[in-house]
Amino acid sequence: MAVFPWNYVEPRAGDCLFHGAWEEALEKAKAEEKPIFVDAFTTWCGPCKVMAQNVFPDPQVGALFNSNFVCIKIDMEGEEGLRFQKTYPVSAYPTLYFIDFDGSVLKKVIGAQRADGFFSIGKSVLESIDRSKGYEEAYNKGGRDPNLIYNYIRSLNRSGKPSLRIVNDYLRGVSDFSSDINLKLVFEAAQEADSRVFDLLVQHKTELARLYSAEQITSRIYDACLKTALKGLTMHTETLVEDAKEKMKAQLPDRAKAFGFYLGMEQAAMQRDEKAYLKALSQYAKNAGSEPASLLARTLASIRKDHAASKEALGSAVELARLAAEKKPSTSAFILLAEIQLQLGDRVGARASAETAQSLAKEEGPEAMQQVDLFLAKLG
Repeated sequence: MAVFPWNYVEPRAGDCLFHGAWEEALEKAKAEEKPIFVDAFTTWCGPCKVMAQNVFPDPQVGALFNSNFVCIKIDMEGEEGLRFQKTYPVSAYPTLYFIDFDGSVLKKVIGAQRADGFFSIGKSVLESIDRSKGYEEAYNKGGRDPNLIYNYIRSLNRSGKPSLRIVNDYLRGVSDFSSDINLKLVFEAAQEADSRVFDLLVQHKTELARLYSAEQITSRIYDACLKTALKGLTMHTETLVEDAKEKMKAQLPDRAKAFGFYLGMEQAAMQRDEKAYLKALSQYAKNAGSEPASLLARTLASIRKDHAASKEALGSAVELARLAAEKKPSTSAFILLAEIQLQLGDRVGARASAETAQSLAKEEGPEAMQQVDLFLAKLG
């Protein structure tokens, strides 16, 4: 987790919000060219508390918002909130503001949201932002400065547009990858494993390590392999799937087996083959020991959304949730495990997980304690 230059409060695992000054959040957003998410709340608002307890700690929500937004929560009855409302009116709570780094409103949502709905709103806001046009104009006028190319590629990637042609055109004239900007460009451009720039990413992992953490590099390799494999499944092109699997074996051998079963789950889901999905899920759960907690959280969200009625799927979900909680212990992780155990009718296991969450919540703060209390009240 990055350390911010203002009064930053470290969020619980998965949580996407912090308390801080609006002006400093805006400054950070400008520096990173990111939109801002603002939770405009009050301390007495019931729906605000529900979102704080059940939505913001959601691992899938946290993964999306922490990576793509500068997130801030502001008490509308405090001094900061009163200043904020002079520019951004708030008439009901919670009000969820999505604001671009130039201060313009991208979206305003009034009322509490469920985790899946809130995730979808965040994703749609990101998809609506396209910063590539200005860079495209400069590029078409002959601009080839590495910083321009990097920003152009990054803006294309963020808006879901293809960037590989721009990448390859630039790389034809590059032989020196020792500079920071060329390394950053390679890292940003390596979105799929079936590309020359992915090979450059692998080739220059040592140099990239001075700019990115091992976790970031591993995640980029995994995501690129997954994107290529899913493209192969969608296009019914087995060579792409096999290429992705081989590159996983070469680069992340401890995760290659789980990767194969994960693809089996994806393929079965595409074919609506529940039996094949459950078989692949069971194997994935047995081989997920090296998977990061963030990927386990994404998988759990998918299981709970699409297979909540399947006892077999929930049984595998318990294995995955327990593994995720052991890897990254937090109130949210153990409450998620407890929720799934309760869905399966295991009240004893659910209570034990909730008690573990309770002990962690004492260190994490009052919002974490509220999350535990809410679950225990439901458990009875």
